[in-house]
Amino acid sequence: MVSLRLLLASALLGATSLVSAQIDWTECDVPDFTGLVGDGNGGGGGWCASKWKQGILINSIRAQADSLSLRGLRIGFTDNTYVDVGAPWSTGGREGEIRWDPLNDRIKSVETWATGWVGGMGRLIMETTNDGRFDAGNDHSGSMGNRLNIGSGMLIGMRGRHGGTEGAIDNLEFMFANSNPREYRLDSMTLTPSIDEINQRESNGERGLKVESLNVVHFINRTPGEMTAGITGTREESESTEYSQSVSTTFGLSLGFEMSYSVGLPGAATLGGTISSSFSWEQSTQKTDTRGSSHSTTSGYSGEITVEPNTAARCTAFSLSGELDIKWSGTNVVVFEDDSEWHYQSGGDYNTVSTSQAWVTCEPEELTEAEDAEANGARVEDPRTVDLGGPALPSRRQMGPVKRLSGKKN
Repeated sequence: MVSLRLLLASALLGATSLVSAQIDWTECDVPDFTGLVGDGNGGGGGWCASKWKQGILINSIRAQADSLSLRGLRIGFTDNTYVDVGAPWSTGGREGEIRWDPLNDRIKSVETWATGWVGGMGRLIMETTNDGRFDAGNDHSGSMGNRLNIGSGMLIGMRGRHGGTEGAIDNLEFMFANSNPREYRLDSMTLTPSIDEINQRESNGERGLKVESLNVVHFINRTPGEMTAGITGTREESESTEYSQSVSTTFGLSLGFEMSYSVGLPGAATLGGTISSSFSWEQSTQKTDTRGSSHSTTSGYSGEITVEPNTAARCTAFSLSGELDIKWSGTNVVVFEDDSEWHYQSGGDYNTVSTSQAWVTCEPEELTEAEDAEANGARVEDPRTVDLGGPALPSRRQMGPVKRLSGKKN
């Protein structure tokens, strides 16, 4: 009697958009975080359906059988590729398929019968925790199946033999993780080009940095004594960092692979200077993860200067902004509950956009410069503290004309 349970309509199966994969045979090395279980004979040639070294897992198995043996398998991966095993795949035969999400679902049971041609695979039953099930192959009355030890139920890869008996599946082996994942991290994080290489570039612009002038206030002291002038205000500083992968893996970056690596603008202690000052990116061992981040805060800034009698000064609020759009690479590490680890390489694009807190530079300026600035509509004040973050304050120009001290005519 032949038993084959169809779980999906054939129209749905035919609509699945997958690409045939070329498997590297080194992917069939059995990792130490798994157990290898299987059944069947030693006939035919070997086959492999595994991509664990790339961080990619199986998420579907489609089976085809006749009255004697399991004839073929189509094994799908989370990167939308597949491997065909056994007889050339055809449509219209007796088929069954199971699908699952390797991050959330598990294989619940695997039962095999080595009752096919010359002890090859005669029957395969698989069940998943999302209620998927297929039963493909023959059913010899009184024959007991071999219920495999599937560990955690996380299927890492498959391999076996086929073709020894008229193209049928001779042997099936499964790699199951011994326990479930506990945590994720990213080791050996590198950026290309490196931050050191970027910082060695000649100009701020080539480093992805820009100094911006936020506010400028000129002060003219027309009194016989020294006076203090300055500006104060508030500024929003922000930072946004994003990671993307060049190759889709089962364990996406949204899981938050933790790392001790961070890149940002210089801290407050090193901010200062003028529009022509040179700045560099800073890197630290601050803990972060591959989900990226986005945050902003508001901070105050202030600066002042003593203005001598009959002289002028200028206070300018500056801010530093930066953007990097480069490549990242690293070793993804999946740590299991039994403390074993799965390592694989990945990489992609790294983008960060930042705006620093503001700082103030106050410096003397020629009286004629301040008067020319006033004539051109710039903000010119008597020496005092101007709050740029509060309500707009009237400038001296708005309070009426004044006598020029430089002797230069309007």
